[in-house]
Amino acid sequence: ATIKQKYIEYLLEEGKKPASVYAFAKKLGLSESEFYTFYASFEAIESEFWIAIFQETLTQLQEDSTYQG
Repeated sequence: ATIKQKYIEYLLEEGKKPASVYAFAKKLGLSESEFYTFYASFEAIESEFWIAIFQETLTQLQEDSTYQG
């Protein structure tokens, strides 16, 4: 699983953000510096998540004849 998938799983299970990048990375078996090679912050993960949701929604709308202009 990716860091993003594990972060979303953590949010769903715990109902809140991890206390720190250090604690979250440790839970994943990564060093804090390894986490930072992929993401600058938890907010960066969230941003990537919402962009993916938006893009998927837009693609579905573009493919649906009901929404064609």
